[in-house]
Amino acid sequence: MTDTVPLIEVSGPPRERGRQYGEQARDRVIAACELFRGIMEKGGRPWPAVKERAQGFAPRIEAYCPAYLEEIAGIAEGAGVETEALILLNARNEMMLERAGEVADKDIAGGDECTSVVCLPETTADGHLIHAQNWDYREDCIDVSLVLKVEPEDGPSFLTFTIAGGLARCGLNSAGVAITGNNLVSDRDGHRTGVPLALIRRRVLESRIYADALGAVLSAPVAASNNMTVSTAQGDAINFEAAPEECFWLYPEDGMVVHANHFRSEAAKAKLRDLGAARSPCTLYRDRRVESLLRPRAGSITVDDVFAALADDFGAPRAVCRPPVPRRDGSFSTTAASIVMDVTAGRMWVRMAPWREGRRQSFDLGARPVAAAAE
Repeated sequence: MTDTVPLIEVSGPPRERGRQYGEQARDRVIAACELFRGIMEKGGRPWPAVKERAQGFAPRIEAYCPAYLEEIAGIAEGAGVETEALILLNARNEMMLERAGEVADKDIAGGDECTSVVCLPETTADGHLIHAQNWDYREDCIDVSLVLKVEPEDGPSFLTFTIAGGLARCGLNSAGVAITGNNLVSDRDGHRTGVPLALIRRRVLESRIYADALGAVLSAPVAASNNMTVSTAQGDAINFEAAPEECFWLYPEDGMVVHANHFRSEAAKAKLRDLGAARSPCTLYRDRRVESLLRPRAGSITVDDVFAALADDFGAPRAVCRPPVPRRDGSFSTTAASIVMDVTAGRMWVRMAPWREGRRQSFDLGARPVAAAAE
């Protein structure tokens, strides 16, 4: 198991960016494709059937944004894998959930858990906005993760931490916009078609202005419930509890947004049935633990403080920072990485398998974000 993740830097038009990505991260992309193909097969879905289903997703991806399908095809070419394997990587939740009655498959699909936090400028020591999360997922994904830096022909550059071959997960851009994501489960999941979450997050990271980033979440139809927190270096953040057919939002409270894996919006709780808390009861205290550790330091919070809060072991092993815990499918769930972003400065820090107290890696956009430079 590795203690570090590689930085993959790409630029140019979509197809060329994809080829660069696939070539530079070939070994990890191949390993990620094999991992998720194996997960599908173990779940009773042979590859020919999965491949056919992925082919059905291609027109949907193209309709949402043709450039994304081009980039996916480029990654496949660069890594020497089938395009359908890359579609599976980017649409795995949706492909596993998009049939009524398959909500249970989310245990295989992936979202596991995660705990996220945003500290607005009024709560931090240097007046910067800090946006962070623990990524709780499969232990075997630690060795197939990476940080992708994209310099598009048009639009802001961005950094995203993701599984190799993915278009985006959490990240920040040079316009001062950032996003993190947490799993949610509701009784609406799997009953409609939807846009893959990776593509929604990618669109947020391509947004030049905060309003467009918020709109990217609000307007996207989803097949699977998910929590997404969007922030801006200008000093704001909004949390979205996205469910099929509806999106609910929460505002910061006293300069902070903290979220785990249960619906917190009163409107959401009144309109749908939350299935996540019963599956992961630790969600009911993980968000409160992070907030309780950071709240007393309001006005002087640092990146170190956020990393310390994300390393909390209360309730271990079902803690904010989780060592490997057996899953029902025989794999292990764990806190695969802690990701902390100084959105104002355009920097990201990653600590893989933080329960091992490994070293942090630092990644930089190379220039202060536009929003911050205007302050």
